[in-house]
Amino acid sequence: MAPAAPNAVKYYADLGEAQSQRLELAAAERSLRAAWTMAKRDSGDEHIDVLQTQQRLGALLCDIGRTQEGLDLLRGAKELAIRLRGADDPFHTRAVLSALGRCEAGAGDLDAALADAQAATSIDRSRRPGSLDLAQRVEREAAVLVELGRYAPAQAELDEAAALRVQAKQPRDGEAFAGNLRLQAALALARGDTVGARERVAELRVEASESALSFDRLERRLLAAEAALASGDAAAASTESLAVAQAIARSGEADALDPGSARAALDAGRAAALAHDTAGASASLRRAIGLRRKVMLPTSPQLAEALVALASVELDRGDRAAARTLAGEATAIHAAHPELGEHYRRPLRDLMARLGAE
Repeated sequence: MAPAAPNAVKYYADLGEAQSQRLELAAAERSLRAAWTMAKRDSGDEHIDVLQTQQRLGALLCDIGRTQEGLDLLRGAKELAIRLRGADDPFHTRAVLSALGRCEAGAGDLDAALADAQAATSIDRSRRPGSLDLAQRVEREAAVLVELGRYAPAQAELDEAAALRVQAKQPRDGEAFAGNLRLQAALALARGDTVGARERVAELRVEASESALSFDRLERRLLAAEAALASGDAAAASTESLAVAQAIARSGEADALDPGSARAALDAGRAAALAHDTAGASASLRRAIGLRRKVMLPTSPQLAEALVALASVELDRGDRAAARTLAGEATAIHAAHPELGEHYRRPLRDLMARLGAE
């Protein structure tokens, strides 16, 4: 087979990135896989082009719920980066560590996620102090700290990243700042600060057109649903989660958006439970659990979160045996995490108290 044309690897890699941003996810995978295949064929396995394209493909697969395949590619890319560039390389190794930490966090491997995120942050603190690169690394580390329940350090890191973005003259209502605001909203929800969460969600810029779907727009609507749930507003939560589900269904990329569908189903189930529609809640929560089993590790605290929500509904429906089974699985997941946020621990404690009292 003839070698690829000059710059073909870069062309397909950049094309895949652009397609991913537009949520043309099947096409993005084809482009990134083509870039990775060409890089290996033309440069051999131990080459920077292989490293970069493998990292991009692995990160995409994690985003679209092909979690184990994505983790395998990113872990291989991490090993390759360290062999080729060293453990403290400020470009290739740092980029892989950051991508891997993000994937591990989404999958539910929080200890590994924190180690890789902190390693990436440490490189940028040393090599890029005061930079926007450091801001992004700090934000990714903060996201893991929220999951672990280290709320005060997470807040400090998000404030640090926000200050770096202000220093770089990024407007607070601009697209670049939105990721920080979304994390601020998620942290507020984890801490039980409903007012703060709704304020941060309200700051997120609403696009003139919602027809061009993106991960960021889905995240904003899901956060809005969760802030509404925390406020006891079942109708608003139902509206937002339904809008996400409908947008995903219309996208033509539903199979690649299972992580978002799982979260929307969880929010819809909680909204139905809040409105005392236990049958509707049970159906939505079962869908959320099925999707999270598909896209997350078996020990993911987010899977346990959905199990606890369904157990509570089944207890409301009078099926104590089903509730106990679900609670037992959630308890086993929690036991796999020596450190875990109170936003995960508290609902399970409340459920176990109900089971013990009834």
